[in-house]
Amino acid sequence: MLVLTRKLGEEIVLPGCNISVTILGIRGRAVRVGITAPADIKVLRRELLSPAQPMNQADQREAGISAINAAAKGSLTTQPSIMPHAVPIPALSLADPPPPQLDARESPRQPR
Repeated sequence: MLVLTRKLGEEIVLPGCNISVTILGIRGRAVRVGITAPADIKVLRRELLSPAQPMNQADQREAGISAINAAAKGSLTTQPSIMPHAVPIPALSLADPPPPQLDARESPRQPR
């Protein structure tokens, strides 16, 4: 899996598939991504796929695009794929992490 860090306005291109992904906006932890792809390629968010639905090659290619969306959400390092011809399937959760739990012995600091 190739994981990239992109800035606002920067683009990721998949030339063999005629697909490009552009970072359109960043607001807090949310990243707005624009995807340009040929009409015959379906672009789906990962959560729209049923967990029981088997993935054929076309579905795997669509999931690869979802992986690009997930990669645009974080600042991770580049890692080569173990299987260079495999289409990555994201295993990332885009939900916000739970708030930190306060220790019962500690009380929140009071403002001065």
